[in-house]
Amino acid sequence: MKTIKLFILPMLALALFASCSDDDDSPAPVNPPELITDVAIIFTNAADDTDVVTLTAVSADGIVEPTLNDEPPLVFTANATYNVTVTIFDNVNDENILEEIVDEVDEHFFVYATTAGFTMVRDADDPVGTLEGSSTPHKLGLETTWTAGAATTGTITVQLIHEPTSIASDVGFGAASGGEFDINQTWDVVLQ
Repeated sequence: MKTIKLFILPMLALALFASCSDDDDSPAPVNPPELITDVAIIFTNAADDTDVVTLTAVSADGIVEPTLNDEPPLVFTANATYNVTVTIFDNVNDENILEEIVDEVDEHFFVYATTAGFTMVRDADDPVGTLEGSSTPHKLGLETTWTAGAATTGTITVQLIHEPTSIASDVGFGAASGGEFDINQTWDVVLQ
């Protein structure tokens, strides 16, 4: 009888131990949304590479809420053509967010707007993606060409939309619906 008790106790402990296992069904890690702290939209005059205008925005909390930059108006040359590039950075985590946006081109889209008499086209080598559920490719809007009109004042707005539901990259400055803003920033500008 003693032998049976001694045998049963270890077996009971072994059964109890075996029933406690690691939880293999733990949820996948959640990727937090990218933090965008620094944005620069760089306009370089196609006819004069010393004529560079840079629209910048910096925010430690992220550049998400619609805001108007409080810096003095930025001055462009009237009737000039500018090649435009974008840089996006997360200074908190020391990351180049632009690389992530290009990697996720199917989930991002730039929309621009202006009241200052510019026209814009997306360049041929601009990254191309396709929204989920769509067969129509779109140009992201990282590389664009802007042509300034006559002397005037106005604004330029840049929006980066994450997961829009519909987009149009072949009309004007682009259009989108749905999704969330990763960037929504406006600057005062002067053409002279």
